[in-house]
Amino acid sequence: MTNDSNTKPDGMTRLESILYPIFGRPTGLLGRLGGRMMAGGKTDTIERVVELLSIRPTDHVLEVGFGPGDGIQIASTVASEGFVAGVDYSRPMVEMAHDRNAAAIETGSVELQYGAAADLPYGDDRFDRAFSINSMQLWPDACAGLEEMRRVLKPGEQLRSRLLRMLTNRVTNW
Repeated sequence: MTNDSNTKPDGMTRLESILYPIFGRPTGLLGRLGGRMMAGGKTDTIERVVELLSIRPTDHVLEVGFGPGDGIQIASTVASEGFVAGVDYSRPMVEMAHDRNAAAIETGSVELQYGAAADLPYGDDRFDRAFSINSMQLWPDACAGLEEMRRVLKPGEQLRSRLLRMLTNRVTNW
């Protein structure tokens, strides 16, 4: 299911509904501000996830929900002879990540696309590694997104996700 609207996951609190357009699916001026606030803020988490993935220099890597592009930048440094792709369903985040990774995009080692986790624009068995950091809890259908990530991974390869419950301790249905 492609989600082109600003549909929020079910069960959001009032505060989460207010913050969703800023951090969940950044849109407009406040979304750009939220993206700037996110940029560089979780480098240690990103580096740890990339380390756990054991990315090799020639790997093809996918990040879903890349936000301002920090994870793309770090993964592309490790997969220095490979390819790193990203999909995010916030146009301002795609633009911000594009600016951050412009040199790698120019060489063809990085590709960024606007899209939903539940409808990844890649063929089966395309990637060696895939990850998502602090975005899965915001996907309208996390199960469908995980199925898509599994579909685009080569058989037996690694998928990692890191969830950060910043707003509440509420467990999302995924």
